[in-house]
Amino acid sequence: MAEKKRYYVGLMIHHLENEYSTEVLKGAITAAEELDINLILLPGRGINAIEDEEKYSIYDYQYNVIYDYVSVKNLDALIVSAGTIGSYISQKEMEQFLRSYRPLPILTMEVEYPGYPCIHFNTNSMKLAVEHLIHSCGCTKIGFVSGPIGNADAMDRLRCYRSALEENAIPYDPNKIVYGNFSEASENVVEMLLDANPDLEAICFANDKMCIGGYHVFQNRGLRVGKDILVTGFDDSDVATSLKPMLTTIRTNVCDMGYRAVCAAYEMIKTGHTESQALDARLIIRDSCRNEKNRKISPEVLRQMALEHRSDEIVYHIFNKYIGDVESKIKTDFMRQIHKLIRSLFDDLCFRKPLHVSVYEQRIDEIFSQTDEIRIQIPALKKILHYAKVVSGYLCENSLETQLAVEKIYSALEDRILDYSIQQQYILRTNLVYSNFLISNINKDMMLNCNDEEKSFFSIVNNLYRVNFKSSYIYTFRVPIVHYQYDNGSCRGIYT
Repeated sequence: MAEKKRYYVGLMIHHLENEYSTEVLKGAITAAEELDINLILLPGRGINAIEDEEKYSIYDYQYNVIYDYVSVKNLDALIVSAGTIGSYISQKEMEQFLRSYRPLPILTMEVEYPGYPCIHFNTNSMKLAVEHLIHSCGCTKIGFVSGPIGNADAMDRLRCYRSALEENAIPYDPNKIVYGNFSEASENVVEMLLDANPDLEAICFANDKMCIGGYHVFQNRGLRVGKDILVTGFDDSDVATSLKPMLTTIRTNVCDMGYRAVCAAYEMIKTGHTESQALDARLIIRDSCRNEKNRKISPEVLRQMALEHRSDEIVYHIFNKYIGDVESKIKTDFMRQIHKLIRSLFDDLCFRKPLHVSVYEQRIDEIFSQTDEIRIQIPALKKILHYAKVVSGYLCENSLETQLAVEKIYSALEDRILDYSIQQQYILRTNLVYSNFLISNINKDMMLNCNDEEKSFFSIVNNLYRVNFKSSYIYTFRVPIVHYQYDNGSCRGIYT
């Protein structure tokens, strides 16, 4: 019986080590495992990318040699993260880049181009933030920090900002627009925006990362975020919950986009066709926007809710404060179990039942033993538990025994999360060391051996490096002269 052909799907993506790319890869790897296909990672850089300082990007073109090794001879389909590798070039240049791989079946992510199916987020998502500022916060003087001019993703978000203003009878003013580069080094453009518009009530940023620079500017000018100036972002990345106050933003499920892209590429291989998909996004309201619904409920109100046995409302409030729409987030088994545990605790507190600490500790052990990955930002999870602990304290002020039991239960939870964080930091450090070693040597050897004759001889299929990543289906390039083996915590080169 003939052996089943395993398909090869390539994934071009910018900055493999950043948070966004990591989330895309999580979804892509999951899909590759389920479909039993080989996923070829092509971790280059943005085409003509310009970092905040030239010295950090002057040699980035060397990473992009990896793109020259892609052809129909060694891949069955190609996924291009157009929103990352094409951020610094025009639409026309990106279309030319995509055409260079014909007749290879190509699918893009983030940004649509004529003739290519695309997995992207709903282009109207940015409107949610602007409309919230207008309708819920009463703002009419709203600035916008866009991404680079010419970047399709940035221009879509700018269009949404303009549409939201016009639909609400607020005049569009180009002087309220500045253009950043999607990086945290946004101080200069935010300074320009505030200098030109000292009466701004709010600023929408086209992504979360640019808010970092914005927060620095606000602090230096004595502006209190959430009070003197309201701020929104886009992506709901780790940045959103690390800023103080936490950032109101648009949540996009990047992991799901990676998953769907691989599934769509597989469909293209099997049928020759696939449809574009627009993924929905949600507004997550936090303290960077003035909104009374998002403020803490007073202890008196909480105690009254407990007397009325409204534990479900209390738990909903606790989770919703930090992760927005609870229903959209509590989808993983881990978060369902954490939610169920906290709900059980507040049921006991509201009905004044005795707290059996050993039972709760056992449940906590079971929850953490059943998962290798917590699919929620750890800072957000810690804040949820801290707030839950504070609220629990309001409900057991008159019972020292109950207070001690609550303290032990939350300590057990916090200890397990700390252990998990330490493990993840170790894994992250190890992966970064390995990635830096591997990628730099791949580029070095490709630059030494990148004449046309060798390009035609060394194909992806014959020169792959297999990565032991729980799955046997994930690959990066193996270079022509030497490939790198990663065993027992160390790398070594094997010349072939």
